[in-house]
Amino acid sequence: GHSTSKHIEMDRMFVVIKPNAAKLYGDNIRTHLVGNGFEIVREKVVHFNEIIYQNLSLDCSGQNIDAAVKYLASDQIIVMILEKVNGYEDIIDIVGHRDPSYARNQQLDSIRAIYGKNVIENAIEVSLN
Repeated sequence: GHSTSKHIEMDRMFVVIKPNAAKLYGDNIRTHLVGNGFEIVREKVVHFNEIIYQNLSLDCSGQNIDAAVKYLASDQIIVMILEKVNGYEDIIDIVGHRDPSYARNQQLDSIRAIYGKNVIENAIEVSLN
């Protein structure tokens, strides 16, 4: 909630670094986020099975859900809780478009442009709540 007092709004978000990216680029992506002013409040490496993903309401709009879930369940992921003042505004640009080929045209510095392979293997997922 936004209050009218002059306190600064600290935004907190939940981030998943997907398989492949977690293994190959975990440190780079972590550095990328911290370099953009995000604080990693908590971090854990986990390996969920498909059933858990099917019960999470992931934003996989326009994706083949089965393929997305299979991919996520294929290996370990890194889950993080990030905090930054007004971080919601920044995270979208830093993560980039969910299609890495679009991100590479429009958002060259974004995580998906640099580390994403395709719409499913796009390195990172963010939940803003």
